[in-house]
Amino acid sequence: MPTPKEVFDNPLQYLDFLQSAGFEGQHFDRKEVRVETNNQIKTLKDKIRQCISAFANRNREGGLVVLGIADDGDIKGTQHVDEQTMNNILQVRRDLGGHSTDMRQVELHDPEGNHLYLLYIPWTSNAICETVENFPKGWQRVGSQNLALTEQDREQLKRDKRIIDFEMSYCCPYDSNELDKKVAEEFKKAYLETRDAQYDDYTTEEVLYLAGALTKEKDEYAFTNAGFLFFSLNPRRRFASAFVRILRFEVDVEESQERGVTTFDKDFDGSLPSIIRKLQTFFKDSALFRTITRRSSHGGFIEDLEYPLLAVDEALINAAIHRDYGATSPVRCIAYRNGLVVENRGGILQKVPQSFSLADTNLDSVLRNPTIVGWMRLMKDERGEPLVRALREGTRTMLQEMQKMGLPAPSYETTFVNTSVTLYNRLEERLKPHAYTHTKNIIANNPSSASSRQGNRGKMSNSLEESHSQTVEHMGKTNGGLSNLPQNWAWVTLQEVCSPPQYGWTTKATTQGTLHLLRTTDITAGNVNWETVPFCQKEPPDKEKYLLKTGDIVISRAGSVGYSYLVKNPQNAVFASYLIRFKPSSIVDENYLLFFLKSPSYWKTISKEKAGIALANVNATKLKRIEIPLPPLAEQHRIVSKLEALFAQLETAVDSLKKAQVQLQRYRRSTLKAAFEGKLTKAWREEHLGELEPMSVSEISVSGNLSELPNQWVWTTLEEVSEIILGQSPPSSTYNTDGKGLPFYQGKSEFGQLYPIPRKWCTAPKKIAKKDDVFISIRAPVGPTNLCPEKSAIGRGLAAIRGLHRIQPFFILYLMRRFENEIASEGTGTTFNAITGNQLKTFEIPLPPLLEQEQIVSELEWCFSIADKIEATLDTALKRAEHLRQSILKQAFSGKLVPQDSNDEPASVLLEKIQDEKKQHQPKPKKTKKKSKIQDGDAYPLLTLPRM
Repeated sequence: MPTPKEVFDNPLQYLDFLQSAGFEGQHFDRKEVRVETNNQIKTLKDKIRQCISAFANRNREGGLVVLGIADDGDIKGTQHVDEQTMNNILQVRRDLGGHSTDMRQVELHDPEGNHLYLLYIPWTSNAICETVENFPKGWQRVGSQNLALTEQDREQLKRDKRIIDFEMSYCCPYDSNELDKKVAEEFKKAYLETRDAQYDDYTTEEVLYLAGALTKEKDEYAFTNAGFLFFSLNPRRRFASAFVRILRFEVDVEESQERGVTTFDKDFDGSLPSIIRKLQTFFKDSALFRTITRRSSHGGFIEDLEYPLLAVDEALINAAIHRDYGATSPVRCIAYRNGLVVENRGGILQKVPQSFSLADTNLDSVLRNPTIVGWMRLMKDERGEPLVRALREGTRTMLQEMQKMGLPAPSYETTFVNTSVTLYNRLEERLKPHAYTHTKNIIANNPSSASSRQGNRGKMSNSLEESHSQTVEHMGKTNGGLSNLPQNWAWVTLQEVCSPPQYGWTTKATTQGTLHLLRTTDITAGNVNWETVPFCQKEPPDKEKYLLKTGDIVISRAGSVGYSYLVKNPQNAVFASYLIRFKPSSIVDENYLLFFLKSPSYWKTISKEKAGIALANVNATKLKRIEIPLPPLAEQHRIVSKLEALFAQLETAVDSLKKAQVQLQRYRRSTLKAAFEGKLTKAWREEHLGELEPMSVSEISVSGNLSELPNQWVWTTLEEVSEIILGQSPPSSTYNTDGKGLPFYQGKSEFGQLYPIPRKWCTAPKKIAKKDDVFISIRAPVGPTNLCPEKSAIGRGLAAIRGLHRIQPFFILYLMRRFENEIASEGTGTTFNAITGNQLKTFEIPLPPLLEQEQIVSELEWCFSIADKIEATLDTALKRAEHLRQSILKQAFSGKLVPQDSNDEPASVLLEKIQDEKKQHQPKPKKTKKKSKIQDGDAYPLLTLPRM
């Protein structure tokens, strides 16, 4: 693809490119010049203004705006526009400061005599391009969109363009108690050695002042930003994101959007040198990564690492020292099954593609934090080597180490605000040649480490490849999917220990009647609430045949296939046709059978027996053939007693975990409430009171139900601080699931996670949201919120809230979540709840100064990150509880839960008694009278002749 300057200099050479479908993007835009009305002229000028600002602010290669070509690439020209109008349009360049836009007119020499205007906008390296007014507006280019700059964006641009020296800026007063004395002493010694100065001639504070870590305010020392990050014991006190977070998910990199719960989660914080040293020790000793053990051709085994540790070190260290510490997100190192991703806030400060590999792109030594990097080179690792290398040297080392192991070169994804590097392990490919290969992994298989946050190091081997695999088509009586049975046990089928299976009564359910109708949906919770069980619309003529009795076992054959329930004290009820009833023998413990019907072995069989197209189901024939390990009756009782005792303890633990989940939700709600009452940032506000600018939005009268706000906060409405775009569903013919057009969002069903993933796309959108607009569901239900992940089409179930320059997107998101219930209460409707656009616009919100908004977002993200970790721990614990339940059941039905007693009557004898009991209860066949003679139409008897 050509650069904007190349196209600007040779437009006729690139005319096809100017008309191409993929023209508009990060560096190019085109506009049709329609001037029939003053409103069209105003709209065009505004779009050009946004493009100039966005290109000058974010594109290092500049940008190009072409006037006279429509969005679809059709050349419309500008020859129809008179000179005065065109001058008025191009006058927009004077509305902006901080740019040096060039303009040229191009004659196409075509039969229509078309003219085009081209505007080339170079990147402004030392200023922000924004409007010249009291409250300036600016934009940044993201893909094909021009997004309004927030105050946070402005601050980041100032750091990126070196308008301010972030490292040397004032941070906070110096306090020797906050100093990491070990790091400071090591630095002092190394710093003075490089200058041939004597150690005892200078105090630690004097050395830090000379190095730039401290500054002086009225003869009092104060930390600079770089000094606080490098030498403070707890930089997170001022920079909430100054830490590195290590996570592991048991999915591939490509599945990261649906990665589920972490199997490891640990933060590393402290002064920057101590963070790097902790990381180096952790990677060397913790076995976060798998070790591949393979058989050597010379005998014995060889161990290979999943990744070269030096490459991992460099990826993390580069991220830690080159990141943008003014941003609100930490460095994250995420281990997936097939790759390691290191995510870092801050773009790469040189011209590089958005996606590239170190195999084809060299990174120059362009430092975001040169002072920190210079200090870090004075600090040594355990080998006596500098803790960091230059950027080019570090990335070259990463590449070389990956190549030595035959692994792909590190790949990068970068924008102006984020950078991520991915190391791929090619694990499956590396395992294939070795039949006995396996991997060892400690942390990935140890979920408890996420809760303890200490990285417990219990070892566990995880086989990735089996030399001899077998597929078991069905459970045979040899093992039944379980281990070999104890001596006095026997394999039986469900039919052998129960009466023949019986289907239930077919009728509709009704809310009134005298005879209850037990259905599949009534038993899935495990306990039946007879007050909610409906009644039969039509009772069976032979009611006794279907009447439920204590001790009956019913099993669902469709819907929730396989669910079972042991009937106890039924209230005049029959069972529905999607249930199958078994009556256990009186000399079998029915609770033993019920526990088996919840075991892993049973569910494994059920999953194989499911059949059907419209509805997965099993029938009575399949169910009655299910095989059960049967112990002696006395042992059945012991097993049931033990299971009941263990599961009672387990339920107590599970109840505690669920209560903790409820408390966690209350904590989230109370934290949000405190945030928007000013309580969460009270101490911060008192410390920064002189830095806060009063809000300039219109203040509204405080209604009786609104609380009093802190100083410099105001009550206002959403309309005052944001633009609200109501969704409108386009024709159904424009929807598709093939990814053509814009992502389409309709409502809460797609709000499964932050930045939802689309299920549909739309080729003819009517209403469009931009990235980081706040989605809010405005009908069925009202209130749920999320962030727009990219330029998207929105349906009528949604509205998009787009913050103006005095409010931040994440602040709006948290604000809407705080008032979700209040917004929902505004909804009306008979069929479903809905809220109007006017109700949304006039909704009253508390608004703090912009600087405090940023702090609120930072505090909430910190609080919620802790809550997320606790929630993940609770989820993991609940899953482990269920795994423990299944493990206990597996032990119970393999004879390992309770001891055997040789005096127990063997199961074979028990089985004989069950068969005798069945024979006694079998109805006698009715006698029929023999016919005295053969009548016409009767079949003649078959004669058996003797053999000759």
